[in-house]
Order: sequence, then C-alpha cells, then structure tokens
Amino acid sequence: MTLYEKIKEKLKTVSRDDLLKEIGYHSIKTGSKTLDKFLESGSIYGWLKESRYDMVYSGKTFLRKLVEALDMSKNELEVTIAKAEERMAMMKKLSSPYLYAKSKNKEKPRNLAASLVASFGRSLYFDEEEFADLSKEEAFTRVREAINNKYVEPHKDISEYVYTHSDGEKYFFDLNGNYLRSGAEDHDTILQQAKYLITEHNDNSVAFLQKEMGINFEDAVKIKEDILKETMEWFDDFKRQID
Repeated sequence: MTLYEKIKEKLKTVSRDDLLKEIGYHSIKTGSKTLDKFLESGSIYGWLKESRYDMVYSGKTFLRKLVEALDMSKNELEVTIAKAEERMAMMKKLSSPYLYAKSKNKEKPRNLAASLVASFGRSLYFDEEEFADLSKEEAFTRVREAINNKYVEPHKDISEYVYTHSDGEKYFFDLNGNYLRSGAEDHDTILQQAKYLITEHNDNSVAFLQKEMGINFEDAVKIKEDILKETMEWFDDFKRQID
C-alpha cells in the first residue's frame, strides 16, 4: 500500500473538521477544499505536480502538516516526496511525445498563420506521463495503432508520419504505420511543428526551435513572437471579415 493510500485510509478514522483545525486552517472551507483536491490527485506525485499555494500552505507543506496531524511516518513521507520530485525533474527534461502527419504539398503558405489554421488536426499528442515509462518499441506500437486507427482523417497529400519521442528523437512511419527511418526534419517542417507547440504546448516551443534549428535562445524567442503576432493578425482579419 502506498503512502497516499495509507493516508486515505487513516482519514476515514478522524473528524475532518478537527483535523483541519489541527493542521492550522482557520477556515474549514479552505482546508476542506485543499483536502478534497489532495484526495482527487491520485498519488503523492500527482498532488505535488498539480497542487498550488492555497493562501495557507504550499502543496508540500500541506502534506507534511497532514502526515504530522495523522501521526504517520514523516520519514516515509520525505522518501516519497524525494522520489516524486526526482520524477518531476526527469519529466521537465523530456520532450512532449507527438505524432505529426507530414504533407506532400511543398507550396509555401501565404503566411504562417494561414498555414497554422489549414493544418489543424494533423498532430496527435500522447500522454507525457504514460510515454515516459514506455520503451521505444512500446511507443512505436502505440504510434502504429494511432496511424492505423486514422487519428487524422486520411488526406491524399499526406506523405508520411513523423513521431517525436520523449527523448526528442524523430522517427518516420509510412501510411500503414510501418517504421521507415530516424533523423532530422527539413526547415519548413520544423517551423510547421513549432506552430503546434506554440498553440498546444507553449512552454516547449522555444527549446524545440533551438534544438531543431540550431539557433540561440534569442533567435528562437523572436521566431516564436513572429508566429504569435502573425497568427493574431490573421485571426483579427478573419474576424473582421465575418463580423
């Protein structure tokens, strides 16, 4: 039984209001809301990853206060916290695993924003936590399943699929989900994928551009800002047309 499960069991034996007062909450409503979020988190790791300061305690401090009030093992808690923080640090270093349907069409779009809008639906983002624990062989199986299950409606202009693994490496698959090769992408495709990261995973876009295009941080930020600016201008123009 995990520490999280032990805590849930112990909570069944105590008065919630008395417990929250002992922890240090003057507002039972605030403390109860935090406790409910903890019970919904699914694990100590899930709690530390998603919890926020509730105007009384941080997620980590809340845990320590809770374990102390329940008279449970502080040592077990610290070991569990250390493991959770180690995983969070590992996850920050990993890339977001996703699959992208690459187009045969080499015609340059009239602008980046138009290209972005026209290409929605070509990317499939996988669960980062789940894929972090998969081997490449297991990940490839999931990629094949996604392709064969037609995660994106088939288009005659799709040439191949590009899968970006958690380690940032890229792998290419044919239209039937068969592995073709690994390697880098061309400049236009890198920009296209950067647009998805900017709209879907904004925090990863600068690092992605730096790595894939071999440019410095300042240049990557500039490209990101240009894409965002052009995208907003395109949407503003589109909105004016339909209003």
